[in-house]
Amino acid sequence: MEEVCALTDLDEMKNGIRKWLDEFPNQGIHLMVFRAAVDNHPQVITHLLELGISPTLDHPTFIVPFHAACANNNNIACAKILLTSGLDINTRDEVGGTPLMRAAVGGHTEIVRWLLANNAVPKTP
Repeated sequence: MEEVCALTDLDEMKNGIRKWLDEFPNQGIHLMVFRAAVDNHPQVITHLLELGISPTLDHPTFIVPFHAACANNNNIACAKILLTSGLDINTRDEVGGTPLMRAAVGGHTEIVRWLLANNAVPKTP
């Protein structure tokens, strides 16, 4: 996965993504979106969305990719791309956390401000 994300040639990256998805059909989709969000690879997320892959895949053992983008390394570019895919900005992950909570705990003030400006609710029921 890291090798695919590190590719600078767009066509090579797209071919690498297709190969990854062929090799790991059950887990590959969610894992790739998640790793791209964590490792700050917006171009990979964009291509996966272009392929019709949904970042809202439910999987009980994985953190939601949108939450991961907000929680890791201040990946605002990835978070913005994921939000434009139709995600609920206040969605909860497997332990009840929201993207705003994840960004705040991580100390990512730029993402916190952006989430609030895009109607993230600081206190959810």
